Amino acid sequence: MNDSDRARLTALDRSLTNQTPSADGIERIEHVRDWAKKLGFVIVDNCQDNRERSLALTHLEDAVMWAVKSIVLTTSHPT
Repeated sequence: MNDSDRARLTALDRSLTNQTPSADGIERIEHVRDWAKKLGFVIVDNCQDNRERSLALTHLEDAVMWAVKSIVLTTSHPT
């Protein structure tokens, strides 16, 4: 196993281990979620109830999930 493989496995282990965000991380997560909720309301208020709106909301949820993971992995304390 080379150094690159070891680094990737270390990153994967961290990514798949429960993490507790710092106080700053929790504040940043709430900020992201608040803005995502606002955008979700705008989408629902302005788009017809169809497949495209459903996909827009699903992708919004996906974006928030990845943003939260990014915050947690950079501001966390291992549990």
